[in-house]
Amino acid sequence: DEDSFVAEATDLIAIRKGLLGISSVVTTMDDRTLVWNDEFDGNGVNYSNFSYSNLEGTNKFNTDSTENINVSDGKLNLSVSNLDGSTYKVPCRVITQDKVAFNRGYLEVRAKISATPGQWAGIWLSGKKGDNPFGEIDIMETNASGTSFKPNIHSWDTEGNRLGQLGDEVESYDYAENNFNKTEYHIFGFEWNETELKFYVDGVCYATLNINDVENTAFPGENLLEKSYPFVGIFDQFYCVKFDNNIYDNLSADGAMPEFDIDYVRLYQKDGEQLKINGELVEK
Repeated sequence: DEDSFVAEATDLIAIRKGLLGISSVVTTMDDRTLVWNDEFDGNGVNYSNFSYSNLEGTNKFNTDSTENINVSDGKLNLSVSNLDGSTYKVPCRVITQDKVAFNRGYLEVRAKISATPGQWAGIWLSGKKGDNPFGEIDIMETNASGTSFKPNIHSWDTEGNRLGQLGDEVESYDYAENNFNKTEYHIFGFEWNETELKFYVDGVCYATLNINDVENTAFPGENLLEKSYPFVGIFDQFYCVKFDNNIYDNLSADGAMPEFDIDYVRLYQKDGEQLKINGELVEK
């Protein structure tokens, strides 16, 4: 329940990074067990967990770069650089593609986003392009105005054409309404079980999607007997984890560059929920 998520989150924050003189990771979450995590405690990205990819046409400014990716002090930092006032350098996408993928579970990311106008940061999941259609689940995606973020569900074909999108139908998380402090770390949670997708911030569920309803969402305007259902099958796939810190055109007027710092990422699962490491199903 939501109280247990809040309690666990509080415990994690209290012990994080040796505040009690110890290094500790909570190994259970409700009825799930920790099956994979990255605490970013090394001197660089752990390549057994992550690799890089370009921004696949979403970067309007400058070639994305690994120079804007840094791991230090137990944090993964994805930064944006202002090169000459009109050209910017953004970090490559950091992904678990072909290294770590899962089907159902509870994913938790402790992170800080500057949420400045123009920031396009995201914590999201992607199926494999070889599947048709392949799915995308956006756990957190900031909007250009710097006022909110929201989850989204997309379905794509192998050519990169979007077959369907659920965005406006999903509740947004408004910064002002929730007293969201942009200078502090927050815990972004995503629960995927047999029937629902649930989205959390600091232990509070703010959006829920019923999987059966999503899969039975058809393209609008089609004849009743000819309806297409673009989301059927996307929840049968394995999904990798991706982190972005890109920018829109309308950056903050004060020149502030969008920042995205990730403290940890942890995946908890129970019996029946599946994990692949390097393409191989893990026995649990």
